[in-house]
Amino acid sequence: MLEKRGGGKRKSLNIEDIIKKAADAGYDYKFPYDYSSKKLVVDSFVDLSIIIPVYKVEDYLDECICSVLRQATNYSYEVILVDDGSPDKCGIICDGYALKNDKIKVIHQKNRGVSSARNAGLEQATGKYITFLDADDFLEPTYIQLLIDRALETDADMVKCNFYKVYSDGKKTVEHRYDNIKKEYQNGLGEDMLYLAFPWGSVFKRKMWVSVRFPEGYKHEDMMMAHLIFHEVRVGAYVGLPLYNYRQDNVNSLTKEYGRNIALPRQLDQVFLAYATLEFMYHENMKVDANILKVTLREMGMMTFCRLNKRYHLVAFQLASYTLHRLIDKMPKGYEKELTQIEIMYIYSFQNARYDIWKALICMEYYENSLKSR
Repeated sequence: MLEKRGGGKRKSLNIEDIIKKAADAGYDYKFPYDYSSKKLVVDSFVDLSIIIPVYKVEDYLDECICSVLRQATNYSYEVILVDDGSPDKCGIICDGYALKNDKIKVIHQKNRGVSSARNAGLEQATGKYITFLDADDFLEPTYIQLLIDRALETDADMVKCNFYKVYSDGKKTVEHRYDNIKKEYQNGLGEDMLYLAFPWGSVFKRKMWVSVRFPEGYKHEDMMMAHLIFHEVRVGAYVGLPLYNYRQDNVNSLTKEYGRNIALPRQLDQVFLAYATLEFMYHENMKVDANILKVTLREMGMMTFCRLNKRYHLVAFQLASYTLHRLIDKMPKGYEKELTQIEIMYIYSFQNARYDIWKALICMEYYENSLKSR
């Protein structure tokens, strides 16, 4: 609980009541993290582990795997193919490659989703560094060499590269997402976390995944990256070349369901996952600061509102209010100095249960963003 700004009655928010309201709306919430903490502590035998979740990508899998095996690199690596119960010939294709190349390991499991597949790969990984590759995407020949070179030069916890967007007609365009992001980070990623929240196209030190796993059973599972991985990066680096090819039009992709046919009420995943991820951070005694607050406000603001059916807006707002009350209680003194005016206004709406102000702020942001995109 927090007192309303300017005094007034204390407003109690009860998480059990919010979860019950979500259940009444058809949403079944289950905490996605395991406090028993699986520990990734096996010895490192290769320089890099490449984890590839595989599901219904029969048309693309050969290109993906061949792009790894054709890497022009001096570094040792292993390929972990996780067949997530794919109903096509993907499992057979994976086994065929493993028979021919001892760099390749194959894991077969029942279909449990991309998070489960990535987690299964993490359990088997033996690399000093870890990277994730989607099975309908593929790598440029110098991906491993340039990213590991950069990691060793800078002692970075994470190295990211630029990427191509690839279309079925053969067209490729460079994504300029990183143009305004610093080339190196020495004291954390700060607000740049907002632009980096996906695991592919990145090389990570093994230590970043010692106790962290992807939340299973959720859409928007990449969202946790900003909280549990990027926020913990003390030194990060960037390679300006597009070395990852991100396919845009595979309708069966495990990891590209975002914004497409997300069943109601699973739309609420985003706000419940933000809440659960923060609770995990508190349990693990991870530091929270203004940057975590900014990321959370972004997830609880326009990102949530625009993706939700309006029947879920009030439940989302109530959970956001509870989450922000908890987070602000743990913030260091003076955090307000690092916030923008609109972020302060968002906090006011949550602290004072002003659903009307929340909606007005979102509409204002949406209108301003629409003008900028013209």
